Amino acid sequence: MDSVKLKSTEETKSDLRNDLLKMFEEKAHMDISISVENTYVCIEAHKLILAIRSPVFADICFKEHRNNGDIIKVDGISLRTLNLILCYMYSDELKTDSPKELIEVGKAAHKFEIGGLIRLCKHHLNYCSVDKHNVWSMIEASIYFKLEALGKRCLRFLKSLSTGALFEMPEFLQTTQETLYYILKRRDNFIESDVFWMEGIIRWLQHHKNRNRYLLSAIQTFSLNSSEFLDLIEKYPAFFTSKETSRILCNMLRPGMVEVPPWCEEKLKTSNKQLFSDYNDIVANALKIKLESNMKFPKSIFFEEDGFEGSIVFEIKLSKHFPRMPYLVMLELAFGSTYVPRENLELELYHYEQGGALLMKKEINFFLKVTEDHYYLMVNHHMRLQKNYPFVFALKLRVSGLKKWGSDGPISNRQYRVAKIPEDIFQNICLDVNGYKAICLTLLSDWMVFIDPKCDEKNPILTNFYFDSSIKSEDLASQM
Repeated sequence: MDSVKLKSTEETKSDLRNDLLKMFEEKAHMDISISVENTYVCIEAHKLILAIRSPVFADICFKEHRNNGDIIKVDGISLRTLNLILCYMYSDELKTDSPKELIEVGKAAHKFEIGGLIRLCKHHLNYCSVDKHNVWSMIEASIYFKLEALGKRCLRFLKSLSTGALFEMPEFLQTTQETLYYILKRRDNFIESDVFWMEGIIRWLQHHKNRNRYLLSAIQTFSLNSSEFLDLIEKYPAFFTSKETSRILCNMLRPGMVEVPPWCEEKLKTSNKQLFSDYNDIVANALKIKLESNMKFPKSIFFEEDGFEGSIVFEIKLSKHFPRMPYLVMLELAFGSTYVPRENLELELYHYEQGGALLMKKEINFFLKVTEDHYYLMVNHHMRLQKNYPFVFALKLRVSGLKKWGSDGPISNRQYRVAKIPEDIFQNICLDVNGYKAICLTLLSDWMVFIDPKCDEKNPILTNFYFDSSIKSEDLASQM
């Protein structure tokens, strides 16, 4: 007897797919026709194949008692998309690598509940290249198909574009509201300011003739200063109503003065809530800006005593290049309970606001976190810093009973503890973002530097500032 070589399972499946596809292409024994909207062209198929591959088609073909030769009309897809879907049903092959067609086929597969085709489209989309012509549609696809990796690739691509190119693409104006909101919620990945994002929203809303202000709620309107807001009004005079304009400007100059428009009300109302849950949360997530003082100062300006008191006045100003609107949330002192017992430390923190022609001094409430090395002043409400607007703080402190240290522990002789540095010696502190001055800290009084006699380290009394800038510290630090 001659030996018979049996085919493998994969070979058998391949033969079956080929035979089914051949039957479809040759239109053999067809018993149903399918058409799409806006065309009279029909594609013939087999009811049994459609029913096996799609529960939706199964209901259409058999539960609705279709006769042989009937025409099924499907809406919302193109003839090309329908052809690709039918080819997959007969062969398990997806005969396209076009991102646009993959998105259309994947959405249609959702409609007809073809699970295998959905998975195949998602797989191919994950490996599609992203460019300026498809990035917005790919973001939409990442949302629709829940493709997190694709969404991150798209964000990285948008971040690589020049600032002006982001909203100038024609595809941007055609994108969906959901896609735009997705980008706005993730704008911390970009260094652009809120005024940039607000302008993009305005352009999109005007293009769609949409008066809904929902998208604007994603922007912190009061991170803009009055000049930036007036520039937007001048550029888009028909967008904001006169009522919206007057109320926003009033609240920019004096928060809480009048009722704000509903789409920015929440941002203003929540501005006094605790920002972080606790000290550990601040240290882990806030933006930390360290002050350093490695300069050599003449000994004649040292305090040779066990205690000291004074006020440190400083101004923080953000330029328009700072990526996001920050809030001051915590200040760190250079010394801790190892040097100054808690009962020997008195602190008061103030800020100054413009009230008419006068500067009004207002006390800032804070919680005090005590460690051996540092004292931390945790501000218990948001201290919002506006761009291009100076914010003046004053820290008043009184210290007594400084512990004295020698090489082997506490000793009785006096040691230098604090140096008072004239403001004209201590340099302004400026931080850069992409070559632009982003934060400038200016000293408005003499500056006090704490000397650690154990290791001769010199640190400003206020050695670290912590901000919530709605951007991760490491992301901003990498841009500085």
